[in-house]
Amino acid sequence: MKQYKGHRKTAEVCENMKALEMVIEDAAYEQGGDFITFKGGWCGLPLTIIYNVVNGQFAVYNGFTGEQMATHKSEELDGEEWYNKLCDTFYLPMD
Repeated sequence: MKQYKGHRKTAEVCENMKALEMVIEDAAYEQGGDFITFKGGWCGLPLTIIYNVVNGQFAVYNGFTGEQMATHKSEELDGEEWYNKLCDTFYLPMD
């Protein structure tokens, strides 16, 4: 599995998600919460992504069914374009 040195700053993650036309739901975060939710089409998949800004962990849900599809620990998805792109959006690559 690809290695990362840490997670990106919250502002950078949100900027990247906005550029990818994901809807950002950050009202709870703005009131002191630890999570931001992103919704929309990700590599052609309808996803809801819940991201913890404190520790960089995330959970991915099917945007239609609500079924959990992945987390930050989903090593079996390594190599899947949508999953790798998501990890690259949240995490800083090793030098």
